[in-house]
Amino acid sequence: MTELEKTVTLGRGVVLAILMVIGSGLLGLPGLVSDAGTVQEVIFGWLLIILAAMPLIHICAELGKKFPYSGGLFHYAREAVGEWGGYAVTALVCGSFILGEPAVALIGGEYLQHLFNLPEYGVHFLAFLIITVMTLITIAGVRLVSFFNYAAVAILLFLIAALTFYNFNFFSSGLVFSVQALFEGLSGITGLNPGNSGPGNSSLYPDPYNIWKISALLFWAFLGWENMSFGLGESPGS
Repeated sequence: MTELEKTVTLGRGVVLAILMVIGSGLLGLPGLVSDAGTVQEVIFGWLLIILAAMPLIHICAELGKKFPYSGGLFHYAREAVGEWGGYAVTALVCGSFILGEPAVALIGGEYLQHLFNLPEYGVHFLAFLIITVMTLITIAGVRLVSFFNYAAVAILLFLIAALTFYNFNFFSSGLVFSVQALFEGLSGITGLNPGNSGPGNSSLYPDPYNIWKISALLFWAFLGWENMSFGLGESPGS
């Protein structure tokens, strides 16, 4: 079996892992879920997807140790159900790239359009430019990709730190508000609110469909762990 040349160092691996899990969803998903339901439904949606992500991370880590190959989900599915499972995962991944990458590029184009106050018709041109530049960087090799990955992580962490620092006063008030909203939602479900009729105050009673919709949106913010087998094929003896 042909061995891969070792190119993913610890630093590069950490940077790639951060970018796999923390991506464009951080910029768009919190706002989207805020419009998808009530405060109580949003909080329940966050809690549900956090709990669901924990076994996902553990399972992906165990599979990575058991099958130390860079194929990732393709290899896991092939081991589980046969060759057709690997082909099915390949088709799904290709489909996600075909549909997902243009969507991410359009999000980036929207940000650039607002940042530089460009005409609205320039969004599609900027999206095409982003995809072209990313393709050329990928073709250029791992070293250049690593450089841009380090730069992206530095910018992302800087933005998160700046947002946190200048809005830190929201942390305590937001935490208190979230706890209150959670208890109100639980009271609405159990019917413990005074003056309720039926299973709880309808304005506080969380809609299960909205919770599921919010969780489905937030699920994209927790993806990436299953792709962290990128460096396993470079381990000795593969």
